[in-house]
Amino acid sequence: MKWMALGLWTVVLSACVGVRLPSAPVQVRDATVTLAGITGCDGNSRLEPARPLAILVHGIHARDDAFARVAEAFRADGQQALCFHYDARASLLHSAGLLRTALAELTRTLRPTTVTLFGHSQGGLVARAALAHQAQPLPATHVRLVTVSSPFAGIRIARACGSIPYHLVSFGVSYAVCRGISGDSWNQIHPGASMVLAPASLDPAVEGHLLVVTDERDSCRRFSADGLHCLQDDYVFSVQEQHNETIERDHRVTAASIEAGHVAVVGAQGMPRELIEALQRHGLLGEAPSVHATSGW
Repeated sequence: MKWMALGLWTVVLSACVGVRLPSAPVQVRDATVTLAGITGCDGNSRLEPARPLAILVHGIHARDDAFARVAEAFRADGQQALCFHYDARASLLHSAGLLRTALAELTRTLRPTTVTLFGHSQGGLVARAALAHQAQPLPATHVRLVTVSSPFAGIRIARACGSIPYHLVSFGVSYAVCRGISGDSWNQIHPGASMVLAPASLDPAVEGHLLVVTDERDSCRRFSADGLHCLQDDYVFSVQEQHNETIERDHRVTAASIEAGHVAVVGAQGMPRELIEALQRHGLLGEAPSVHATSGW
C-alpha cells in the first residue's frame, strides 16, 4: 500500500523537474535591479515607487501564464504585480531565502505602501517560509500574506517518506524514491516534516495571513470535446491537507473556504471569480468593476 502511495505521489509531482530561474531587470525610474527569480508577470518589470506591490509565487505545475488573471486583478486595483519563479526540486527553505532577499531589496528600492505576497499550492509554503520570523527582521511594513490551496498539513500520499522504519525496511530504496521524486524538498512536504509539525512564526511585519482553502472534490480540469465527460479531475489536495492548527492559532491568520478545483481557483479555466471575491471580502482587493468587465474573463 505504501509503495502504491509513492506511485501516486510520483504522478502528482511528476512535473517537478529542475528549472533555471528566469529573472528580468526591475526598473524603478532610472534605477534597475535584477533579483533571482523575479520577473514582471506580463513581461513588464517597470515599477513605480510608493505604489502597492503584489508578488505572486507559483505552484509546481504552473504554466508561464498561470497567474495572468490574478495579476490582472491586482493591477486593476492599482497594485503592481511581479512573479517569483523557483526550482520546484530545490529545498523550500532555499527558495524561501531567495524570495525573502528579493522582497527585502524590492521594499528598500520601492518603499511600497503595502506588499502582498500571494502563493498558490507549494508556492504558498515557499511564501510563508519567506515571511518567517528571523533574527534579521524584514525591512518592510504593511506586509500581507495570501496562500491558496497550500498543503500546510503535509502531502498525505507522501507520508511514507517521513517514516524512518520504512526507509530501513526498504533498505533505503524508499528514501531514493522520495528524493528522486521531489529533490531536496522531499523531507519538507510530508505530514511528519518539521515545517508541518513546528512551523515558524511569522515576521512582525506581517499584518495578516489570508489562508484560502479549496474544496476540490467533484472538480474537473479537462472535459471531453462535448463537455459531458471529465477527462482529468482538478483534485490535488484535500481540505484536511490544507489546514494546520498551529499555523491558524496565530491571531493574524484568517481561513476562508472556496469550492473550486486546484488550478481553476487561480484562473486556469477562466476568471477566478470566487478567489477575487474572497480577496475583496478580506480587504486585499478593492471593488474593481474593471476586473469583472475585462474582455475574456
